Parts: sequence; structure tokens; C-alpha cells
Amino acid sequence: MPDDKDYSSATHVVMPIKHSDGEIHNVAIPKDTDPGELHSALMDAGYGRAATWAGDAPGLITPGNAHLYNQPSPSTTSFRDDNGRSILVPTTVDGETLSDRSAKIRYYNTGKHLGIFESPEHADAYAKQMKEDYAAGKYNRPTPEGSLEHSKEFKDNVRRLWAMAGGPNSRAEAGNFLDWNEKYSEPVVSKNLESGKGQINFGPRPPGAEDVIHTHPRTGGPSEQDKATAKENHINVYVVDADGLHLVEPDGKVTRVFDSVGQATAETPKKKGR
Repeated sequence: MPDDKDYSSATHVVMPIKHSDGEIHNVAIPKDTDPGELHSALMDAGYGRAATWAGDAPGLITPGNAHLYNQPSPSTTSFRDDNGRSILVPTTVDGETLSDRSAKIRYYNTGKHLGIFESPEHADAYAKQMKEDYAAGKYNRPTPEGSLEHSKEFKDNVRRLWAMAGGPNSRAEAGNFLDWNEKYSEPVVSKNLESGKGQINFGPRPPGAEDVIHTHPRTGGPSEQDKATAKENHINVYVVDADGLHLVEPDGKVTRVFDSVGQATAETPKKKGR
């Protein structure tokens, strides 16, 4: 008997969630689900306080989506939302120090956070570990411009995706995720519709994924669907096409990072010594 339930990527996201019995369950969640209602439903379903998103941070409900790279300090603060969850947010953003109140307002304006936790204790423990990782150099990007897009790993990944998609003469799309540990997921390649419109299904969003990079078989930069994906999922969406590389941020801001595929894949010149 066919399953009449629609669990397509257009209506649902599939998230790996750890049950209190230790098993990981892939749960299909409607995209318009209220986070508070989702948390309550998981509690009622037997996940209990031991339930976490599949990751290594105790008490983590939702992985963070804010960059800490190349900041002068990993300062943070946390607060409880109306559903009792603890929201961990940065108080240093692009070199600017924010008050706790300003950091909270920024979260509600942009959706950017470092993790949503079950309790203040879990948030504080994670913040402590993050600061230790920061001190160890984990969040330094060793690139001349100090940005993700100029790193060798990012450009190598763009080059690989562009080749897998077949370049500007193919209707295929290729893409993958990048998490906050700078790990790239396995690329996905999808053929497009005969109409020429893009169609790619990345599958479930990996825990900790804060960027998605994918190619377009045409010019014009990000589509309206790309913009909606960034806003609805609070994720950075990178689009590679014959016009170069564009970034769509969760607040809807679109930035043209590179003017051509060549720039997006070229190795960053090393500075010459004296």
C-alpha cells in the first residue's frame, strides 16, 4: 500500500535526533513547525531531557549558524526564550563588541546563534568548550583575506562541484554542506528538469551545517528559492554559476563574492617575503 504522506524536501526537513535510549532517529518535520511546539512534541514522544540533535554537545537542541572565525575574542552570552530554551549568542561580531541586550536583539533580527540548548548549564558548558577551542586556534582561518570564500579548501570544493555539475553547458546541479568544523559533506549531483529550472535534493541537513554550496546551470545568481531557503532555514546559501559566486545570508542579504567561476576557484596568491 503506498504511503500517502508527503515527506518531500519541499514540505519537510529530516533531522537526525538522538533518543534517550541512545539510538539516532531520522524524524521528518514540517518546515513551518514552531520550534517550541517541536520541542514539546519531542518531549512527549519519549525523547526526554536526554534528547539531543545528533552531535557531541550535551543538551543541544539546534546547532548554531553563526560564524566565530577571525573574531578578536569568542565572547558570548545566553538567555532563555519564551519556550524555556537557552539561546547562546556571540557578543563580538565583525570586530564590534555588543552588549548582552544588543546581542539578544541581533538574534531576533537575524536568527544567528551559536546553539540552542535545553538549559543554561548546557549553554555555559558549551561556551566554555568553545572558548578553549578558540584559544587553541580552531576558529582561525589562515587566509590572506581572512574569509571563508578565499580559503583553499572552499575554492577546491567549488572547483569540484563545478566539474561534477558539468559547467555552464549542463543542466545538472551539484552541491554540499559545510559545517562549523569546516567539514564538507559528500557532494550531491542532480539532473535538472527539461524546462531548465534547477532541482536538487540535498537530503537531511547534517548537524552543525551552517553553509550550503551549490551550482546553477545558468547565469543570474541566486534564485528566489535560494533566498527563501536561506531565510527559512537560517543557513548561508552559496550559488556558483557563470556569473561567479554569490552568497545569500539568512537575513536575505545577497553579496556577489566573485565575478567569475575562475575567481571563485583560483588559488589565493601567497604573499612574497621581503
